Amino acid sequence: MAENKFRYSHDNCPICNQPFSADDDIVVCPLCGTPHHRDCYKQNGACGNAEKHGDDFRWESTEPPVSEIQRNPVFTIPETYKKINNNEISQPFSPLTIGVSIQEPLKNFPPELEVGVSTEDVAVFVQQDSYRYIQKFFNIKNGRKQWNWAAIFFAPYWFFYRKLYKHGVIVMALLLSLSFFSYLPPVQRFAESMVKYREEIVALNNADMTTEEYNHAVAQLTSEAQKAITENKLGVTILLSQSLLSLILVIYMGSNANKWYYKHIVKTIKDIRLKEKDSDTAKSMILKAGGVSYGAAFLSVLAEKAVLVGFELILMIFNH
Repeated sequence: MAENKFRYSHDNCPICNQPFSADDDIVVCPLCGTPHHRDCYKQNGACGNAEKHGDDFRWESTEPPVSEIQRNPVFTIPETYKKINNNEISQPFSPLTIGVSIQEPLKNFPPELEVGVSTEDVAVFVQQDSYRYIQKFFNIKNGRKQWNWAAIFFAPYWFFYRKLYKHGVIVMALLLSLSFFSYLPPVQRFAESMVKYREEIVALNNADMTTEEYNHAVAQLTSEAQKAITENKLGVTILLSQSLLSLILVIYMGSNANKWYYKHIVKTIKDIRLKEKDSDTAKSMILKAGGVSYGAAFLSVLAEKAVLVGFELILMIFNH
């Protein structure tokens, strides 16, 4: 299978003993991980290190180790970020082609987001808009707040889209709970009075009457609307409370969504790396666990509509 082309810049093919280049078509041995030129592997018919397979042999790169300073540099937002075409690094990719699509932009970041969580693994997990999110994650790590507009305008669907299913269910439950306020009798009575007021205003605008008659009719309707508000103080209070709670929830989601996503990614990657010691297999598992899910987002929309329709049907049954 094809492997990361930039990963083997310091290594040679065991068959032809020629160094790998970024343009080479490279495959790795599924048993020991040794990289080969695809044509060399086909001609040889076997791994160049096949004789070592019985000794629990595992191929290791000859790339020089990264110094302690390089592993833990002080992070600053890279200036090159502004020069990078986002379209180039926002498309889905497999862990075996990561070097082609985002390896170069990733060199602007520290190699690890946290101990045991490499920046490359995070990119493999995020996939869509990986560079932008990685920048946000490093800023969060350094104590900076990171706003997420998508989590506000597309909640709770954004959470399901990013596979934050637990958070999506909680946010959906909170939003549905707030929407149920609109079905309370005091709110319904107030809403009906306001609808009636608007309909009568529209009827006045279409009526054939003098200016004096029109002004008198509008004043009378306005007085009736004010009376309806006074008589439905509870309904007005509930609606204002609903609006205030919705605003608080929106602000809370916008300021915390990226942090929740960060923690979810770190936990998932650590769990996978702890269970699976083979690097390529672990990376494939990270790829599968991450990414985005259009299906989950679509199903969350249907689920929300189904709950609201079901609630309205229940109310209709009880009211009749």
